[in-house]
Amino acid sequence: MACAALALAYARQWLQTPKPINEKPFFETLTMWASASEMQQLRDAFAQWTVDGYALGYWLLPLFGLMGLLGGYAFLRKAAPPAFAIAVTLLMAAACAALVWQGGLIAQGYQGRGVLSSRIVAILPWLDGALGAASFLLLACLYWTARSVYKSRRVRALKITGSLTLIHGGAVLALVGGFAATALNTYQAIQIDAEKLQSWSRLPNGMAVRVSLASPALEYSGYRAVAQVEVRAEGDVATGHALFLDGRRQPPGYQGPVRQLCEILDYRYARYTGGPHYLLDPFVTHGLLEDRQVWVPASASLMQQSSSDGSEAPTLIVMRSYPLVSLVWLGLWCMVAGGLLAQNRRGGVNR
Repeated sequence: MACAALALAYARQWLQTPKPINEKPFFETLTMWASASEMQQLRDAFAQWTVDGYALGYWLLPLFGLMGLLGGYAFLRKAAPPAFAIAVTLLMAAACAALVWQGGLIAQGYQGRGVLSSRIVAILPWLDGALGAASFLLLACLYWTARSVYKSRRVRALKITGSLTLIHGGAVLALVGGFAATALNTYQAIQIDAEKLQSWSRLPNGMAVRVSLASPALEYSGYRAVAQVEVRAEGDVATGHALFLDGRRQPPGYQGPVRQLCEILDYRYARYTGGPHYLLDPFVTHGLLEDRQVWVPASASLMQQSSSDGSEAPTLIVMRSYPLVSLVWLGLWCMVAGGLLAQNRRGGVNR
């Protein structure tokens, strides 16, 4: 399916198929602030076809659900009578169909505070159904492992069955983490006044952020800023740096970091803005429940400059949160451990 999506993107590019306007987010906004020299670059960037991830999601989510149901049935059939395995699988299939029809935790918990296309929001119930099927696979695998250890009366059986449990369980954890981070990401754009820039500023989610110059002795030229960021949450303080560097001239009528905000919110535009004279990197904190990004685009206060009317413009801070990213890494490590354990085991899994 990945190869087919790539081939379709290359075919559309080769045939010079016009790209619909809904496939070019932020294009109209950026043309308002782009200079004449940037216009052609923008047109070329947004005219280039990429993989249609939305269409891929429509096909992949039902496939994930089917794989989860079939995998769960395969493990149940090893540990329980066939009639029981069939009955439970049909019951889970009905539950997954209900999730697709009505929506579950992700669809009902989505509050629209992140960056998510309406086309992805429309298939969030399919995401709930796929997660339900994946959970069935994990529970069936755990049940088969427990039954195998109980019937053999030997813990050594866990070495034989544990590898498959780690591989399948890790895949489920990675899916849950990836789906949650994609669908339930949130962002907040806040403005901090120049006089409050180096003081703690409270955020709506109970966090606080403080931004200051990384090194006042640095000489800033053109349109550049380097910031030190401190994030306080639940009594813990994480400190790091956010970097911004832009060697381009400010376009006429520029009224704030519009280009940088578009880059932060849409990776497709960000891919074309990088270069030796441009950089925008966030400060990232990793947590068990969520990963946070603090983006600090340029501002007059950070560059030790004054605006045209003599006043200091506020600094824009963008906070992005991705929940349960740690499950992706935990799932991948479980799959690696299961693969290594499978290489060292002796005997068949049914032994």
